[in-house]
Amino acid sequence: MEPDLQAVTVAFWMKMALDKKDHKYIFSYAVEEDGVFLDNALTVKVDSYNEFMFMVNEQKITTTSSVRDEEWHHYAFRWSLEAFSVGKQWTFFVDGKQSTGGSEVSRGRPIPGGGTIVLGQDQ
Repeated sequence: MEPDLQAVTVAFWMKMALDKKDHKYIFSYAVEEDGVFLDNALTVKVDSYNEFMFMVNEQKITTTSSVRDEEWHHYAFRWSLEAFSVGKQWTFFVDGKQSTGGSEVSRGRPIPGGGTIVLGQDQ
């Protein structure tokens, strides 16, 4: 039995393509919990408008955060079981600066441990 995730940060460098294709999956974590498969236990992706979307325990977070210059940038998504600084439960950073954040996403429910990580595509 693997421990549940109380907090997690996914950080990466990426050069955004401006091709307006379908969703681009960056990070995907799936796990089976009590016989139910959660394929979006933790997901980081970009939609066809090049805006970032996140999922935590199947709960969707949509943002208008986007970079449209086809240059390399550093991105980081942070989620915690409970709120941290200034009442935020999740935050998204671009090049070290907070782009957006919020609360009430899977609050009080940890991300189940023991899952599988896939980079660059959906589970």
